[in-house]
Amino acid sequence: QALMYHQVRKYLLRLRMDEATAKYWRPQFLFMVNNPRYSLDAMLFVNEVKKGGLFIIGKVMIEDDDTSHYDAYNSEVKALLELGRCTKQKCFVDVAVDSSIRRGVRQLVITSGLGTMRPNTLLLGFYAENSRCDQLAEYRSTCKKNRKDSIWNRAIPLKEFDEMAAAFPVLPSPEGPTASTSNMSPVDYCGILTDALRRAKNVGILRHINQIGARLQTAKCYPEQFYIDIWPVTRCSLHSYELLLQLAAILNATKRWHDCTKLRVLSVSTEAMSKLDETTIRNVLKSLRIEAEVKMVFSELADAMHVEPMSTACYKELNRLMQQETEACVIFSYLPKPPAEVAKAEKYVSDLKVLTDNLPPIVLMHGVQSVMTHHTDGI
Repeated sequence: QALMYHQVRKYLLRLRMDEATAKYWRPQFLFMVNNPRYSLDAMLFVNEVKKGGLFIIGKVMIEDDDTSHYDAYNSEVKALLELGRCTKQKCFVDVAVDSSIRRGVRQLVITSGLGTMRPNTLLLGFYAENSRCDQLAEYRSTCKKNRKDSIWNRAIPLKEFDEMAAAFPVLPSPEGPTASTSNMSPVDYCGILTDALRRAKNVGILRHINQIGARLQTAKCYPEQFYIDIWPVTRCSLHSYELLLQLAAILNATKRWHDCTKLRVLSVSTEAMSKLDETTIRNVLKSLRIEAEVKMVFSELADAMHVEPMSTACYKELNRLMQQETEACVIFSYLPKPPAEVAKAEKYVSDLKVLTDNLPPIVLMHGVQSVMTHHTDGI
């Protein structure tokens, strides 16, 4: 332990903030969770996407009394660490205590990590929505069915898993509330995104991630080609475009995804502009050294989709176009910048719901920093 501590400290000090460039960029996620029974599938997904990077599970405990939370805080940290071990996630845990969710998340965005190993991307679940199923119970049943114990891969004893799971509240009945964020207003939700962007952090929202297992199983069993789809709509900024491509490429490089999916970039265009738009996309992919198929999708609202903020009608049309691509296992798309005006927060959340309803698993990302080097940069 002493030798490991010395080596870790030595190399952490060698990581210098002033040398951080796109060439050395790695995904470093802070993923906010409330109850892993709702969000375990999303945690496992983020653990895959972070490949080679940093993954911090963050949680905010709402406490008005600063003197009564110590035991609960220690128990929460211990339970989340044990969860990471039992589900074989390479993650750290950080818990904040505050009377406001927004202030607690802001605190974690600022203080999480150590040295230069700090989160560069904040990830949230979708506003006021959670899975109805107990994902911890589903994971346990999968482990029980596929138990293989060897000197290389030790199976987690089910008794240990049950003791860990008991630390997290059971889900309410199907007739009860479903939202971990039900006590958070749309204003606070947008405010969390805005606070992170102001601190030069990329932000992302995940929805329908609990469907990934079934979709991957379908991709393995059927002869048709399935895809990781990338929809860089509204001619988003280069930083967001790079971030979408980078995360999709990292996910596709993992064994579970590489064996049954390919990358595909889809762009909404008019017939008159389709050739030019397709050439531009292929040039970008070539400069970034990413192999992906390109598909042009036509819509009468294509020009309107390239203006930000988009109208609700454009979100409905984009949702319709995405639903037509039934071969998608997961979708990466652009997350519009949250509004600065408080009065527009509710419409922003409503438009995101319109965009993502009835879709496969979808990840919306908004980038604020360069994450890839282009071939012309001399790399």
